Amino acid sequence: MTNPGRMAERVALITGGGGEIGGAIARRFAQEGARVAVADLDPAKAQRVTRAITEGGGQARAFAVDTVPAMRRAGGGSIINIASQLGHLGIGLRSPYCTSKAALLHFTRILAMDHAVDRIRANTISPGFILTERSSARSGGKERARIVNGPRHLLNRPGEPEEIAAGAVYLASEEASFVTATDLLIDGGYIAFKGHMGADGRPLV
Repeated sequence: MTNPGRMAERVALITGGGGEIGGAIARRFAQEGARVAVADLDPAKAQRVTRAITEGGGQARAFAVDTVPAMRRAGGGSIINIASQLGHLGIGLRSPYCTSKAALLHFTRILAMDHAVDRIRANTISPGFILTERSSARSGGKERARIVNGPRHLLNRPGEPEEIAAGAVYLASEEASFVTATDLLIDGGYIAFKGHMGADGRPLV
């Protein structure tokens, strides 16, 4: 169950808001009362998410942009960057992705240091394998992705975009007013486990 109103009277700028995870975050922020700016490089995707929000009674506008404006004039804010569990550990043949996500983790910590004086908090979310069309394509579709990627997590399943959205709302809310320069792992136990679950739901050793 959501807690309506946590984002009331706030403006949420969701970059990449036309994608599946970004769209889930945008919709969740709207449900929590935020006025949502859905920003994406693809205007059509931004418009689709915006339309879904407004048809559901929320407030949203679509923007075709590729950068996040300064928050100083607003008196502060919360920056949330989407990293990955693969920013914490490496896997073969994914060096550009793993390296860029590790860099994003450190970049966000430095942002938090630089802008604490501006009352701007900066944090990351590191998802595990999230079941989207894009991520599932490498496995041959969502059902195959569940079978292949689910057992790599302690909870024995992939994550859903809405679960990342829930974490984003927390980090943006006053409930996280003392949280900055940190990473929120929403990875189903992937990093703690780094193994494989058996057919009986127990870890294989």
